[in-house]
Amino acid sequence: MRRSDGPIILVLCIVIFCLFSLQSYPKYQLDQVDTGPDPRVKGQFNDWKKCIETNISVYKENANGLWFNLWKGVKLCEKLPFMADLQIEMFHNKDETKYHIRSLQKPSVIVTLGIGHDTGAEETLVKRLPEGSEFYGADPMHEGNEELFTKFGSYFPFAVGAKSQVYDDLWIDAEEAEYDMFPYFYRGGELDQNGIVLCQFNMEVSLR
Repeated sequence: MRRSDGPIILVLCIVIFCLFSLQSYPKYQLDQVDTGPDPRVKGQFNDWKKCIETNISVYKENANGLWFNLWKGVKLCEKLPFMADLQIEMFHNKDETKYHIRSLQKPSVIVTLGIGHDTGAEETLVKRLPEGSEFYGADPMHEGNEELFTKFGSYFPFAVGAKSQVYDDLWIDAEEAEYDMFPYFYRGGELDQNGIVLCQFNMEVSLR
């Protein structure tokens, strides 16, 4: 399901505390599994969590109701005072909008899973990031996607690999394959187990 007029993909997935923690620590501690939000932004994290829970609790036993009304709760919680400080920027593809908060650590590392023959958002973001930022894209359909993505980044027909363990943004448009990826993002999941830090990510969730 797509809502071109609402930032649902952004706000469902954004992990705000990493943006602040990376600047303050010269070496981010990757050898420990995260046990909660960074204490320096714990208040904001809890405010957001409480706001979302309050506005969607009525749909707790109603999956369809949650699917079609979650965006309303998101819009209300966007009005929390700290949200204005995040300086969220929009980057447009032909049929969707992706969102990004420029990282406090430079240069950035951006990963796209599912290119879909459209790199408009990435090409705009390239111009907004400092020289040296790295872009990695993966899509099993190499025809067209490889030519588009290699103009500014590294293309992979399947998996994405890089030396960095800190990724500033992950954009996912996997055309229903995203459901199989959910366990990777669980606390203690494979990302945690491999010491991989995602500062923020956008995921388009398709209606099956």
